[in-house]
Amino acid sequence: MMIDLESLQCFEFAAEELNFRKAAIRAHLSAAAFGERIRNLEELLDAKLFERTTRRVRLTAQGQMLRPQARRTLTEANLCLRIFENENSDIEQYSITLGTRFELGMSWIIPNLEGLTKLQPHRNIHLYFGDSPDLLMRLDRHEIDAFISSYRITSTQYESTTLYAEDYDFVASPKLINKLPIRTSEQAENHTLIDLHRDLPLFSYFLDAVEPQELWAFQKTEYLGTIAAAKHRILQGAGVGVLPRYFIEHELQRKSLVRVGPKVSLPGDHFRLVWRKRNTLAPRLKLLAEELLSFPLS
Repeated sequence: MMIDLESLQCFEFAAEELNFRKAAIRAHLSAAAFGERIRNLEELLDAKLFERTTRRVRLTAQGQMLRPQARRTLTEANLCLRIFENENSDIEQYSITLGTRFELGMSWIIPNLEGLTKLQPHRNIHLYFGDSPDLLMRLDRHEIDAFISSYRITSTQYESTTLYAEDYDFVASPKLINKLPIRTSEQAENHTLIDLHRDLPLFSYFLDAVEPQELWAFQKTEYLGTIAAAKHRILQGAGVGVLPRYFIEHELQRKSLVRVGPKVSLPGDHFRLVWRKRNTLAPRLKLLAEELLSFPLS
């Protein structure tokens, strides 16, 4: 049997809202009909996608596994509706200046620029590389149209759409860990912590996962400014640190980096495409977000 797109869209609404009542409203279904869609999808997949209590709804591990593929499938289906748009030779040419972190741009956006151009030949994408505070400043100055980041923005003057989940791991080189284990907070004093910035430390994701009374005091800390530099130093055995999983998957597979510390699940984040409200490019930015989801994060 084939999965119908309407049920997959219901799953995505529920995953976004984590509230079946709100998700049912978005799907224009009654609560009963919406719940039936989710149950039928779970039966078809032989998987439990959500855990529901009277207080909350959350994705199960199987639901989290399904979500990236579900989003890609929905994105590809939406792109079918636009497949003939580019046959109109009178389509207006336009440009989007997109900001991104250097590592994410080089590993994900640059390799997929050709594919994005094929989807919208009349669109020209310019890139600007910077860290998140710089990207936000450039956006406020109208020097870029939008940016991609996991930077948390609470101001109501911006709009955003969620792209991919960004997970993190506390890692080190196996050579360093064989020499100096780090399984407890007391052993941290034997190590150097490799991080990015004082104001935006990636190690805070690890601290959010462990008991608050644990004091992780390192011998010293190196702030290197970029994820690529931090990974390089950790691979050298210069210290330990928290890095985005997408950026170290190959090293984890080859075991040139290993997960360290107590076995805890680090809280994740999400990459978002962010732009200022009332931006005339908003419909085109939402389309770009849909298209980006058709390219796996790497």
